[in-house]
Amino acid sequence: MKRIVKAILKKMLSPVLSRWHLLLNKIDKSSMHIMNVLSICSPITEYPPAHGTLRKIQLAKTNVLFAFDLFCKENELRYWIYSGTHLGAVRHGGFIPWDDDIDVAMMREDFDRLIKIVGSMPQNRKIQYHWCAGFLKIKYIENDFMLDAMDIFPFHQYYKRTSTVEGNQLKKLIDKRVDLTYYKVPLSEMPYCGTPSEIKTMREIIMEGKDATEDGDIFAVNCNKCIFRYEWIFPLKTMSFEGRELPVPNNSDNVLESQYGDFMMYPLDMSGGHGSISDDLRDNWRNYEKLDAFLSMDSDAIYKLMTEVEEMNLREMMQKDCHCLASLE
Repeated sequence: MKRIVKAILKKMLSPVLSRWHLLLNKIDKSSMHIMNVLSICSPITEYPPAHGTLRKIQLAKTNVLFAFDLFCKENELRYWIYSGTHLGAVRHGGFIPWDDDIDVAMMREDFDRLIKIVGSMPQNRKIQYHWCAGFLKIKYIENDFMLDAMDIFPFHQYYKRTSTVEGNQLKKLIDKRVDLTYYKVPLSEMPYCGTPSEIKTMREIIMEGKDATEDGDIFAVNCNKCIFRYEWIFPLKTMSFEGRELPVPNNSDNVLESQYGDFMMYPLDMSGGHGSISDDLRDNWRNYEKLDAFLSMDSDAIYKLMTEVEEMNLREMMQKDCHCLASLE
């Protein structure tokens, strides 16, 4: 009976659906033509920068990125700006004018070292680290004000170079075997994501028991599961982002083309919407004041917030040593 009903509905609706699909295709083609003309008449590189609150949010996040850059240099951690942040650096010399997000990437070994360093710090500070579906978020939290500042994505080294077919098979295998349940929890509640079962899955299923090779591709298991040639990323170069030289892939054109296609064209969707400030920003004028207060701190001040625990621990150790010496006297 269900098959009969489905067949009847399909026959009745097919003319309507066909006309609808034709209309959508015409709209898509018209939109692409408009974007092509716009890209020629007014290049996207000349698009004016953001202003107002969006620009303040961008600058606030930029200061966190600059502090993170210094933190990585001090701890000898490799990273590169990634995704829309990388695109913004190449195309605009900084933020994409309508974007409010910062993404960076690290190889898994550097990512794990970062986890060990920040995981040893108390997580109730103003700079906090949170898990989110296999990647790490850096947040600034003070009372009811929260700045979702950065996303850090780990990349794995594969055991060979992949063809297009092999790359698609790898993505399907990751979808099937790697558990990336969408969760948002502080690092203290889930201190290390490399659980034995995940490590075993990665080694035995994804890597097929083979060792990574330097000429193999690198790949991410979260979000859109990007796969890049090793030589597209390494050795890293530097590029200006909002006035500071930051690490970028070795071949930016190949990386961005693999992610966005013709990345010098206007996109059809030019909206942000990452929810960079807690939702009550627009409803609570005090949060605008707090955003301005956060902007009064430069990247050096934020770096001190990132490392203040180490300094506090050092002072505590020195105080204990003094007490011990006093008791011996």
